[in-house]
Amino acid sequence: MRVHLALLLALAACGDDAGSTTPDAPGGGGSDAAIDAPAMAEVCDYNEAADTTNGASATPEATGITYAAKTILCGTVNTGHYDAVEELVDQDIYKLTFSADTDIIIHFTGNPQGLDELAVQVAQTNARAGYGTYVKDHGALVAHVTAGDWYIVLGAFKTATDAQAGHGYRIQIETDTLGRCAHETQGGFPEAGDGTGKGNDMIEYDAEANPTKRLTTTTADMPEATGVAAAPGMSYRLTGTAENVDTTDDYMDRDTYEFTTGPTTNELSVRLNWPGTTRDFDFLVVPQGTVTPIATGLDVGMAEDEFETFSVKPNTAYWLWIGVYDGAPLPTTYDATLCGATWTP
Repeated sequence: MRVHLALLLALAACGDDAGSTTPDAPGGGGSDAAIDAPAMAEVCDYNEAADTTNGASATPEATGITYAAKTILCGTVNTGHYDAVEELVDQDIYKLTFSADTDIIIHFTGNPQGLDELAVQVAQTNARAGYGTYVKDHGALVAHVTAGDWYIVLGAFKTATDAQAGHGYRIQIETDTLGRCAHETQGGFPEAGDGTGKGNDMIEYDAEANPTKRLTTTTADMPEATGVAAAPGMSYRLTGTAENVDTTDDYMDRDTYEFTTGPTTNELSVRLNWPGTTRDFDFLVVPQGTVTPIATGLDVGMAEDEFETFSVKPNTAYWLWIGVYDGAPLPTTYDATLCGATWTP
């Protein structure tokens, strides 16, 4: 699957996170079984009105909404203006105004049948705050927005023009709960299989290579068998040490933890914490044995923490890959907190 985040940014005239050198996007959600167009249980605060022009940042849908506690945007993926070069079926951009810095959580529903990916991002003309892709029955993402105008961008992607006729979608934006999925500091699963610092790498990541991510070639690599089956309402702690090792990609020590989701878990949050302000940690969440992420924590920042919320498939095995960017003073410890949830579309 093609990586679509850079495309959304380009068409929305937006830049990557504070100059990030690792701007990959989650993907792979559109291949799940389709659902019907979302039932509008709540009245939409704004309905798409300018599909022929709202795909460019120069003419976003001017919703006139100043965000309060909750906003619902509704629209349709229109298949009538397919861009074969960019593999873009449709892109819809909505402008919201925030009167204060706000942490938001976004859930979106729709019908990805016939699409490779259905995604939403939050962006400005010079910054990106969040990105999420549809998995199983919905998509989810979190973002911290500063006071001012922000774009809510929905993108639908397909490698060919055979996407089915227009699909309705719904984007629900709410203020995130303070302290949700708090940093766990006690107990949990300790890293055990790193060996000399390369025993659980599993994935190499080089932003200048093609592909940027690939499985390691050594047969000695094994993911950490955490035994975690992430259940709704529960949190889990994984702890490890980033060793001072030399690799050929963009990261020094890389550690991979395998976990599963529970039978009713369709959403997950990951919070990654580390001490000090001299290291940049990142993470990926990928289906077991693959390199295509459904979630990324790739912000450029030396201070903890990385935090993301995203949709997942129930009863599914995933890898949490954690890497520390080149040049960090090592060794150091870190904590990853996983929180399961069920969100009802």
